[in-house]
Amino acid sequence: MAATAIKFDHLDEPVIAYVEWHKHAQCVRLAYDAWAAATPAEKGRRYAAYLEELDREQRAAELYACTSARNLYRAA
Repeated sequence: MAATAIKFDHLDEPVIAYVEWHKHAQCVRLAYDAWAAATPAEKGRRYAAYLEELDREQRAAELYACTSARNLYRAA
């Protein structure tokens, strides 16, 4: 039985995308904590910042998903 050959030359792209997603996920947690601890006068601004971080994290997650899927097809 022949071993399956995996091409490793495209693995950097999904790894970089994962690191970016993870960084944004951490920013979401920090923004949430800042919103939760905010004074009533700061709540609106902190909530808006939290939503912006969620959007960035979503885009990073989508990029990670795309690069991972693309890499699976390249490895086959």
